[in-house]
Amino acid sequence: MYSLPTYDQLLQQTLTDFQNQIPGCDVSAGSDIDKKAVVIASALQGEYEHQDYIRKQIFAKDADSEHLERHGAEYDIFRKAPSKASGSVIFTGQNGNNVPIGTQAVDANGVAVETTGTGNIAGGTVTLAAQAVTAGLSGNLALGDSLTVQNPPPGVDLAATVADNGGGAGFTGGTDVESDDSLRARIEDRKQHPPAGGNAHDYIAWARSVPGVEVAYCYPLRQGLGTATTVILTSGVGAARIPGPALVATVQAYIDGIRPVTAKLSQVLAPTAKPVAVTDKIKVKPGYTTADVIGWVQAAVQSFLEQFAPMEEGYLLKLQAAISDVEGVLDHQLSLPAASVVPNDDVADIMEMITPGVITITEWV
Repeated sequence: MYSLPTYDQLLQQTLTDFQNQIPGCDVSAGSDIDKKAVVIASALQGEYEHQDYIRKQIFAKDADSEHLERHGAEYDIFRKAPSKASGSVIFTGQNGNNVPIGTQAVDANGVAVETTGTGNIAGGTVTLAAQAVTAGLSGNLALGDSLTVQNPPPGVDLAATVADNGGGAGFTGGTDVESDDSLRARIEDRKQHPPAGGNAHDYIAWARSVPGVEVAYCYPLRQGLGTATTVILTSGVGAARIPGPALVATVQAYIDGIRPVTAKLSQVLAPTAKPVAVTDKIKVKPGYTTADVIGWVQAAVQSFLEQFAPMEEGYLLKLQAAISDVEGVLDHQLSLPAASVVPNDDVADIMEMITPGVITITEWV
């Protein structure tokens, strides 16, 4: 395997070359020849490093941002732009008063959202669709976050709240500009899986090329011959990965424009959240604080339930192992769930995905 010579190796090689050309010359430190050799070795090292840089740009695997984009352009793969998060906001106020389109509300960190629909307050509240004003991950506001309405319309309160988007999360779908690693992965995936006229992997690649989509799955023949169902996820964890209707519609329109015209049905879905409640009692090893271990178990269970793919079964044994592996757990008694969790597929519009439900961890006494 070839390795780049170091500066010291280049310097010694240069001094040796001088000695070979001028036998008996002074090559000691500080001599004229030594000073010349230092300059030559430094220049050679720069050339070697430049050649190494050029070598890396040849392959997408090692290329820097600029050249990585050129690799992608050869396959019509381009860096995805940032996307705006979408969700819903609960406004309160006097009945009959209108909340117009474009009404803005800001969270404690200054992240602004604005309504994309209008409605009148009834029963003291109205819930309206909204999207982040600025594209990016910062727009993914959590369910229940408090907002302050900017220039509230007459009869509308100053305080508002992030509503459930229907999937157990708040605002979702906000992504930053695509990272080099993500773009690189799509380019490498394209090389390994060339277009095949609309096979399952093509649908995945098409969906992943849409800004806002982080992960995609394809379920061919789910609704019979000539059908393909593509399920998409956005950034985040747990229920926050479930995209809103706007992103689903965007992906559906994009795929419909490039899929084979002979396909009988091409369906794009967001998974339906299947919250899983966990109730467990733990015995703590001597030397550990009960509150600490309970917190660690809570975090481990949360993390375990946040990473499931659509229709992936939640095996009880794996959940038990995730709890048992937590530092400080001597033993535990799991009462919920009582069995492995199997998501539902109605072969229509619902494909479930396991997400965290209420997690209750207490001491086993």
